[in-house]
Amino acid sequence: MNEKVTYNNAKKLLLDTRLKECRKEMRLSQRELADQVNQIPKENGSYALNVKYLSAMENGRRTISKQYAEAFSVVLHIDKEYLLDPEWKYPYGFDLGLQEIEKAKKLQEEVLQEIKYLNSAGLKVIRDCAAGLRTLSEYRNGTIPS
Repeated sequence: MNEKVTYNNAKKLLLDTRLKECRKEMRLSQRELADQVNQIPKENGSYALNVKYLSAMENGRRTISKQYAEAFSVVLHIDKEYLLDPEWKYPYGFDLGLQEIEKAKKLQEEVLQEIKYLNSAGLKVIRDCAAGLRTLSEYRNGTIPS
């Protein structure tokens, strides 16, 4: 009987670890995940997930219910079975393969770099516009020579 309990605890710990790994992969804090889950409508109202309960699920003190697995799957873009079935090996419902995962990570990094570039370029345009407006204002006020 102890062997069965240990086996079940090992399975449960695996599922709890999966939740935490998926959350971190999406770069979400526990608070952010809880907030996003709570925004998902459900049949009888809405979720009331708090950080303490989420932490308990991630650390094996609470079991992930089917209802929460469904909500987590929506927010984390994973297959809910990945959080419910320890035999389920693929978080996305299929095996992407190592090459596809590396391509996706590379593309994600390129997109993040492009966003950083666009943000810095946008700030430069805003600064240039502000400088132009100051110069125009100074010209109109006669504080700079024409």
